[in-house]
Amino acid sequence: MIQHYSGLGNSSYLFCNNIPFDVKLFLPAAIAGHFLILADPDLLKWLVIALIVREEEVKKVCKSNMRGGFGEVTLGFSVGPDNPVENSFFNLVATVNLDPGASVGYHVHEDDEELYHILSGYGIYNDNGTEVEVKRGDAVICRKGEGHSITNTGKEPMIFMAVVAS
Repeated sequence: MIQHYSGLGNSSYLFCNNIPFDVKLFLPAAIAGHFLILADPDLLKWLVIALIVREEEVKKVCKSNMRGGFGEVTLGFSVGPDNPVENSFFNLVATVNLDPGASVGYHVHEDDEELYHILSGYGIYNDNGTEVEVKRGDAVICRKGEGHSITNTGKEPMIFMAVVAS
């Protein structure tokens, strides 16, 4: 039986079969595809767990010239510095909106990795100095120790999910 519980901060949780577990195992639904299925080897039962961050709980921030880039960038943080997930390797989960001509400047990920999944629009992605076109449906990963940037070269906003994990 799946139960809903909303007593842990502003987020909602689902529980299956009343199996006890550590709440710190939760992952953001935006990353886990809404549900994370975990096997409990001791009880030989399955848990279905989801942390749901509602749209009204997403912190929105507008930045100019982000990381040395150009133009306005709007970020919607599901997970970030102001709303972290304890004991998780996800440091940031955000929807990023780049206006036409805007960019996130080139930066190196010394201690973490970042994934961009393009939801709409198109542009140029700089992968360690190699520029490639990216469009809706593409995903790119910047590994630890590597650098990247992204520029919206289209006439419409470019929207992508950014996920930073350590």
